[in-house]
Amino acid sequence: MVKILIKLWVLINVIHFISCRNGSDSPSEPEPPVSLWSVQNTGVNNNLKKVFFLDSLTGFSAGNSFPDDSGKVIKTTNGGINWFKKPVGVTSSSVAGLYFFNQFTGFAAGSGGGIIKTTDGGEQWSLLPVPLTTPLYDIEFFDMLNGVACGFSGKIVKTGNGGDSWSISPTGTNKSINDIMVTSLTNAFAACEGGLILSTSNTGASWVGIQTPVAQFMNCIFFLNEATGYSCGQTGTILKTTSGGNNWIVINSGTDIDLSSIYFINSSTGFAVGNIGLILQTTNEGANWSQTLSPTTNYLRNICFVNNRFVWAAGETGTIIYAEFNSP
Repeated sequence: MVKILIKLWVLINVIHFISCRNGSDSPSEPEPPVSLWSVQNTGVNNNLKKVFFLDSLTGFSAGNSFPDDSGKVIKTTNGGINWFKKPVGVTSSSVAGLYFFNQFTGFAAGSGGGIIKTTDGGEQWSLLPVPLTTPLYDIEFFDMLNGVACGFSGKIVKTGNGGDSWSISPTGTNKSINDIMVTSLTNAFAACEGGLILSTSNTGASWVGIQTPVAQFMNCIFFLNEATGYSCGQTGTILKTTSGGNNWIVINSGTDIDLSSIYFINSSTGFAVGNIGLILQTTNEGANWSQTLSPTTNYLRNICFVNNRFVWAAGETGTIIYAEFNSP
C-alpha cells in the first residue's frame, strides 16, 4: 500500500512539472496597462500650441514654423487619421491661437501681434490690421462680429466688425494674458501671469482684474457654466470658482508638474494636460485628480473636446494624441 501511495505521489508531481513547463518557461507577468489615448501622425515636428475641432472630423492645429512655414498650420478632415500642411506665409514665426466659425472661416493669432484670417478652410490666409507688435497667445469670438485676442504684457485687442479692424482694450495690467474663454454673448474670462484672472461683461471693451490666492503663471481658463469655472497653470496649480469668477480657491491636483490646458465634459468629469505628457482626470468636480496613462512624454499644450466625447491634445514636436470617452 505504501509503495502504491509513493508511486501516485511521484506521478502527480511529474504531471504538475510537465504542465508548468508547457505553460511557460518563466513566471507569468501581468500585462502592461494600455493607454486609452493613441498618437496621431501629424507629419510635422513643430511645437503645436493649439488644436481646434469643428466636429468629430474637421480640425486644425497650429504652432511655430520650425523647420519651415509649411507646418505652421495643419488640417484634418477625417478626425486626425491624416493631417495636411496648410502654409500661412503672411505672418511671423509662431501661431498660438485658433478660432473657426465653420469649415471655411477662421482666424489665427501669433507672434508680432499678427492676426490672420481664412475664408476657404485654411487654403489661403490674409493679414489683418492690428495695432500691436507683441505676441498674441489666444483668440476668441463672442459672435460673428465681436472678438478678442490676448497676449504679452497685458495686451488685449478687440474687433466689432468680424476682424476687419482691431483696437486695444484697457486691461489694467502688464502681466501676460495667456488664454481667453467666452462664456456668453457679452462675457468672457482670461487667465494671466501672476495668478491674475480678468473678466469682461461688454464683449471685451474693458476688463476687470481678480487676484486669485496664487502667484503662478496661469495658462488656461475654462467655465462649465455661468457659476463654475477652472484655471490651471505652473507647478500643477488648479483653481476653481463657484461664484462666477468672483472668488477662487486652490484645489489639490496631486502634482507639481506644469499644467497647460483644462476641460470639463460635465459637472463631475474633467481633464488637464501638461508637461512630460501628463494627463490628469477627475470624476468628482476636481476634488481629486488621478494620472491617466499617456502615450507620450512630450509637453502637451492644449486639449480640445467635441461633443464632450472626442478629444485631442496637441504639443511639442508635432504631437497630437486622441481618445474617445463616453460622457454620462
